[in-house]
Amino acid sequence: MIQFATSCTHEIASTAPAIPSRQLTAPILGATSPNGDCAPSVADISHEQPTAHITHLGKPGDEISVRITHQTESGPKKDTVQEFTLPEGMVERQIPTGILNATIHEIVITATVGTGVTGTCRIPVDGISGEPTPLP
Repeated sequence: MIQFATSCTHEIASTAPAIPSRQLTAPILGATSPNGDCAPSVADISHEQPTAHITHLGKPGDEISVRITHQTESGPKKDTVQEFTLPEGMVERQIPTGILNATIHEIVITATVGTGVTGTCRIPVDGISGEPTPLP
């Protein structure tokens, strides 16, 4: 029997057999760099693609907010915010945003709930001026 999906979403969730461990005292977003960059093993984008495809690797129950500040075609800056919670059995969420990397000023990731310490970090992107994005 063939079944067809009746609705689509832009978020792609994947499952893995093993749930990564994280201590209650460990940051949900991993160890950030001294200048506030996210640990690429936890939150990153595909720098090879022309648009921001953001990936978060974590634990079920992680509540993540992604804020992308980017230039619109008409000129003003715009904040696009996407939020998600990793459901039971999921350890990774990929979000293809459709926002051109070249128009991005900054990407800020915030972990608000989950096993571990909440926090904020940024994903470096060579943004609109070709310069690294500013600190969150």
